[in-house]
Amino acid sequence: MVWLIAFGCLGFVGLSGYYAGPIRAGFSLLGLFFGAVLAGPLSPLTKHLLPMLGLEHPLWQFFIPQALAFLIVLIIFIIAGSVVHRKINLHFKYKVDEKKLIKWERLYSRLGFCVGLVNGAVYFFLIMIPIYIGGYFTAEAASEDNNPPAAKFITKTRAELQSLKLDHVLAAYDPTPPPDLPGERHCRPDPA
Repeated sequence: MVWLIAFGCLGFVGLSGYYAGPIRAGFSLLGLFFGAVLAGPLSPLTKHLLPMLGLEHPLWQFFIPQALAFLIVLIIFIIAGSVVHRKINLHFKYKVDEKKLIKWERLYSRLGFCVGLVNGAVYFFLIMIPIYIGGYFTAEAASEDNNPPAAKFITKTRAELQSLKLDHVLAAYDPTPPPDLPGERHCRPDPA
């Protein structure tokens, strides 16, 4: 299942990068990185939008504000990429000769595919992080008889991540604090 998700992300986003071009795909990549970094700090602001969206249950307070902040940042970068793409496209369409235009379009589509593949890899890891984190809880609470299909999917995918050794990469992005080891002492310095 992990390989299907990986190939789906790489194929779909790589193809969209081919058609969108490297400028829009590059801005989308920047939006992914800035969105991932700013999702936590901007979540207190987006938490105020949840009642307007009709999401008042306390469970939504955990992950929807970060996802909403991520999407807002990503959309801002996608719009900026479209504006820059349009300006550069108009320049090459009307201010250069036809030979340069053909070379530019060929370079543009091939470079767009490469940047799209990088975007696909980032999307793959952004999809796998919640599965990695949620898989811990579903594996602990798993019973053979009456697991919902979503819990079975998350548990199975988490096991595949572990067998492929991708859990070592994803563990770096796990927000849960590491457990205290027996014999390990946390000392606070004396305020003197």
